[in-house]
Amino acid sequence: MPLPEPDPPRPPRNGAAHRPAPAQQEPAQPPGLEELIAEAEEVRVALGEAHARLGRLLAALKSHRRRDRAVQSALQSLRQLPASLWQRTRE
Repeated sequence: MPLPEPDPPRPPRNGAAHRPAPAQQEPAQPPGLEELIAEAEEVRVALGEAHARLGRLLAALKSHRRRDRAVQSALQSLRQLPASLWQRTRE
């Protein structure tokens, strides 16, 4: 029985470069227990690093928010001062 013809290449998407189809490979044997454990440990380490990065990012965002609120509060206080304080007196 003949193999079906592959689909013709589609036009590139908006801004996406054309990627060639992956080469056909022989099916590999499923990974063994040792490989699966090693990969699980690698994922655990990567997740730990991502968790630490998220913690630093959240701390920076909260600090930025507190600073922004302080600046907005100071500006609001300045706006409430009488206009006579804003004008320079000439002597």
